[in-house]
Amino acid sequence: MKTSLMVRAFPVLLVGMVTIAVLFSGCSTRLADQRVMELGPGEINSVVIDPVSHDQAVTVMAKSEGSPINVHIFRFADEETVERAITLGIDSDKIIARQLDSNEISLTATIPAGQEGAIRFATAKPSSAKIKISISN
Repeated sequence: MKTSLMVRAFPVLLVGMVTIAVLFSGCSTRLADQRVMELGPGEINSVVIDPVSHDQAVTVMAKSEGSPINVHIFRFADEETVERAITLGIDSDKIIARQLDSNEISLTATIPAGQEGAIRFATAKPSSAKIKISISN
């Protein structure tokens, strides 16, 4: 019995189409994180952003009830250097973006391809803060 070329080629074509669909669906990693964070006086909390294969523009929106807050975005690999600079009150080129002493934060920064990012939240005054946070790309 003879089978047509189309019948024999169909499984190969189907596998190829499924493979392409899977590859393209994995290319766009979406970041959509919403959370509420509570910080006590002098407390620091960070959110780590997973690495992706391309530069990643990250947007952070935050609204603080209570104390104004400081938000810094940097590569996670630079955490020690950034913490030292913040503690000493000096500027660092390792900080990609920052917004200081504000109850409403709106920041966008680009995390380099293949790098983990970090978003650091801290109270700007010696009082507590309840922060509503939205992180997206």
